[in-house]
Amino acid sequence: MGEALPDSLVSFSPEVLVHLAWNGIPDFSAKTCAENVGAQIRFLGETEKFKNLKKVLVSGSCLEYGDKKGLCHETEAVLPDSYFSWAKQTLSNYFRLFCQQRHIGLLWFRLFYVYGPGQRSAALIPTLIDVSRAGRKPEIKNPSASNDFIYIDDVLDAFVKGIEHRECSGVLNLGSGRPASVLEVAQTVENVLKGDTNYSNKHARTFEEEKLKSGMVADISQAKSVLGWEPNTSLSEGIEKTWKLSA
Repeated sequence: MGEALPDSLVSFSPEVLVHLAWNGIPDFSAKTCAENVGAQIRFLGETEKFKNLKKVLVSGSCLEYGDKKGLCHETEAVLPDSYFSWAKQTLSNYFRLFCQQRHIGLLWFRLFYVYGPGQRSAALIPTLIDVSRAGRKPEIKNPSASNDFIYIDDVLDAFVKGIEHRECSGVLNLGSGRPASVLEVAQTVENVLKGDTNYSNKHARTFEEEKLKSGMVADISQAKSVLGWEPNTSLSEGIEKTWKLSA
């Protein structure tokens, strides 16, 4: 990323660019984020060699909203509270200006908590699946914490629709549109893999008086309206697919 484009790619001269790159995950330090900003800006400059480029689609992040709780809408002010959210917002602004000057369409997707086969093993859902497979009981530290989880196939479907819909541009949230607590995710994993929620239910009673600490939830009305997209995979279906495809 950030290096000169190969001649073969320049000769191919694509009409659509899908940009998903981010180096160093899960290192989101100031140094790594600054390096990503510089490398991606240099890469974007290289795309001037694509004479037929008409549209760019980019994977942004819900963390651009900063320390936001509850429903997130694309029109609200973003308040980065980390180097990663700053980097994503900085790149979003740069990509927007760059594409405007070249009269190229830009579709910036703010991805919420994407999961599925191939996700890094330290993430919540892969960890719960691995623990359940091994016959161990999961250690649930923050059962009431919640986020908006979306299965990877639904995200891919949005990118495909974005490529096909040449006139659609701007910032769009991609999420399920509903919060799921850590406890609900743990219960779902247990039910999918074992057919019951005995351990999770006992764990739930321990925290029954603790209020739900709602995290960020995607307002997906814009994606539904302008892109004709909405997620089709429930949390249970997504976890079952993740489990079977990563076996």
